[in-house]
Amino acid sequence: MLEAEGTLKIGPQATTEKGQSAAVKMTARAGLVYVEKTLGGSKPTAAFHSAVRHYERAEASIQVGEEAFQPSLRDQRRLIGVELRKSKAVLYSPRGPLTREELDLLDVQGNSLLLDRLLPAEAVAVGDAWKHPEDVLAALFGLDAIASTDAQSVLQSVREGSAQMEMAGQVQGSIHGRPTRLQVKAKYRFDMELGRITWFALLVKEDREASPIGPGLDVVARLQMKIAPSAASKELSESALKTVSLGATTELEQLSYASPDGAWRAMVDRRWVLISEKPELTVFRMVDDGKYIAQCSVSALSQDPPKTVALGEFQDEIRQALGKNFRRFVRAGQSVSEAGQLVFRVEVQGEASGVPMDWVYYRIADKSGRGIVVLFTLESSLADRFQESDRDLVRTIRFAEPKSARRESAH
Repeated sequence: MLEAEGTLKIGPQATTEKGQSAAVKMTARAGLVYVEKTLGGSKPTAAFHSAVRHYERAEASIQVGEEAFQPSLRDQRRLIGVELRKSKAVLYSPRGPLTREELDLLDVQGNSLLLDRLLPAEAVAVGDAWKHPEDVLAALFGLDAIASTDAQSVLQSVREGSAQMEMAGQVQGSIHGRPTRLQVKAKYRFDMELGRITWFALLVKEDREASPIGPGLDVVARLQMKIAPSAASKELSESALKTVSLGATTELEQLSYASPDGAWRAMVDRRWVLISEKPELTVFRMVDDGKYIAQCSVSALSQDPPKTVALGEFQDEIRQALGKNFRRFVRAGQSVSEAGQLVFRVEVQGEASGVPMDWVYYRIADKSGRGIVVLFTLESSLADRFQESDRDLVRTIRFAEPKSARRESAH
């Protein structure tokens, strides 16, 4: 069970009359129940790097200001794989891509596959303390990187076949490039007969700064986890798992996205963070290793009725939109996508506020002219890190079937 309460710090773009960053109250409560099977052996140890889970329950209730959300996990995505990679726990479904909402629901602090890595590397006596590797703490608290920490654990007692331990300290790091400060307190219990941690309680006070990727946070979160041996799970039996391929792939790590109006959908790299979405405009921003790289804006073509345009006309529209920021067209071309859509792609260089910029424009339309414009914006100095991320996203875009076509197929 996870509970959190505090405020979202909206940032300088939304301030109070006194010039302070606006704060919005938020509360969250989530419940996760799952059976976990570690892969590679019969007994869990700190050396395990992967597992597979079947979620019996995964739901949350979130209140942000006046808005309420109830994210949940689809039945067809209840089978979840977990892989530990250095300082990160990667969750995916062998059944197909998750949505961002589903990933955020499952990827919480205190991943059960990580808990036994909190144990000391060498034998300790009651009262002894030990520090934790930074990559373990980063993965445990969902941080991209750790700048400094004094967090350590102490063996408090050993009785009735279990060892009681406590952890406390501060952790400073970053999430999506946002500086984050944590004050943590935890208690956990190691069962000597089972050879693993079976109870974990965590209290975290988090202060996260606002950034171009999202609002800041000032929250207190409480987590309690109980782990017990489970009866055989048919969903995780050898026969059941024979029908799936375990292992996170590039395709499975992508996130499934559908526009609010259902007009288009795409598969999105996890580095793209959703910033805002409206029927007429969706905005993503890319973060790579904690650094803000680029923005992607997707807007619907406004022609009513839809009409077709030539590539040259599209370039004229781009030049007009950029105005004095425009310097030159780098290249322009057109193609037909796998889905039969006409795709214009135009690369532009220019300058904004004295900073050299790259813009990559796409116009994607079906035969009727119905479609979207996709704009990627980045500083020219980041082009090498961005590489062909625009092409990777755009090639997955698909339009919903027109209503008229759906009506005809129904007859």
